[in-house]
Amino acid sequence: MRGPAIVSALLFAALPAIAAVPALESVFPAGGKQGAEIDVTLSGKIEPWPCAIWFSEKGLTFTPDPAKAGTGKIRIDASVKPGPVYLRAHNAEGASPPLLFIVGDQTEINEEEKDNSTLAGAIALDRAKLPCVVNGTLSAGGELDVYRLPLEKGETLHARVEGYGLRSLIDPALHLHDAAGNRLILQHDGPANLDPGFTFTAPEKGDYLISLAGFSHPPAASVAYTGSKNSHYRLHLALKPGQIPAPLVPTDLGADTVAGP
Repeated sequence: MRGPAIVSALLFAALPAIAAVPALESVFPAGGKQGAEIDVTLSGKIEPWPCAIWFSEKGLTFTPDPAKAGTGKIRIDASVKPGPVYLRAHNAEGASPPLLFIVGDQTEINEEEKDNSTLAGAIALDRAKLPCVVNGTLSAGGELDVYRLPLEKGETLHARVEGYGLRSLIDPALHLHDAAGNRLILQHDGPANLDPGFTFTAPEKGDYLISLAGFSHPPAASVAYTGSKNSHYRLHLALKPGQIPAPLVPTDLGADTVAGP
């Protein structure tokens, strides 16, 4: 190696590594309960680690795990009002685009990664925890997340999904089946956006299966269930309509506008 080349190599080696603007793609779970401290996983290219997180509301703090990149804890003060909050990862080079994080006031459950995308492999939910929010991820193509919930005869279940509204790149489809696997309900789009919901009154006492899948959004040429590590959702379940968070309840849009002359 010639002298100038050696000098150049030594100069570059002496320069400190330049950090990049964090590329935060998603946070899981995509929400948490007032007064709770929750474990979270951040997806994206965030270097160097650990990073700092900015929140659009006071009362939320992030503590990174210095030993495990992309993980940490979010603490939500009890004083934080329920609703959407923006967060950004930032360092000296800049900040990531904002992501939505939802603060709730109900029981939060994280999906167990043991489902096998079949009705027979449904994850049992404890009805004593209703109303609740199930945080999950449609993590691979063809994935179907299924939950089993017992209902009494005449009992009404209210279900709503946040997925598209969280900016996950999915168009969710929400199904309800009886214990034998017969599909009773299929809801695809909601009244305000692509996030569906349903209200169902059980004709008989027994177990019912709530399943969730997603199509690509924006639409793809292949019409099939899709998924990715960032396809997160929040499934709201309640036995009373007033227990579904207000932003998810369809609003009265009023009468149609009268056409002009």
